Amino acid sequence: LPRGGRQPIEEAIRAFCAEEKLDGADCWGCPRCERRVRAKKRLSLWKLPLLLLVHLKRFGFEASTTSSAWDMAPRAWKIEGEVVVPLQRLDLQGFVAETSPQRVPLQYDLFAAVDHVGSSPSVGHYTAACRRPDGWWRFDDARTEFLGAPTEEAAARRVLGEGNYMLLFQRRDAPPEPELVREQSHKQPENWPHVLGDGC
Repeated sequence: LPRGGRQPIEEAIRAFCAEEKLDGADCWGCPRCERRVRAKKRLSLWKLPLLLLVHLKRFGFEASTTSSAWDMAPRAWKIEGEVVVPLQRLDLQGFVAETSPQRVPLQYDLFAAVDHVGSSPSVGHYTAACRRPDGWWRFDDARTEFLGAPTEEAAARRVLGEGNYMLLFQRRDAPPEPELVREQSHKQPENWPHVLGDGC
């Protein structure tokens, strides 16, 4: 995203899932012939969770072009554009593969946003905006600030913006209490997202 640019989150997801050509230094290592070959790669979403964390790529890195051993650190910069997201009813149904077993409506509501305030990956400060029953609140170390009612447009403008680093969503059919969301672990494979079960 260019500085000051805006792009809907749906466009970012399409770009993330777009087909890529792997050639040159990025050739794929074929396990059958054990050679590096040209190939195409595409990511598909198979099954989406009740709680979805979207981590935005906010920092760019580029290898150093100098040959000096003292200047080996990559050049880094902050990507400052706004990913446009609705506070309610983000519909991700169209991004799941047609052959996916998941058949529940995939509509999500934003419940938190983590912001990075600063100019680079090594300099900055993190804050969070969280939706509570009484509205949106900003948490900044020991300070809290009421941002507005849950559906208030002015609050949305204070929650969403160029500083967003992580966005946290809850699927609309998720249990209302966090403790009712089944924990995923190696001891409970029935709760893994790719296993069919209740609430697919």
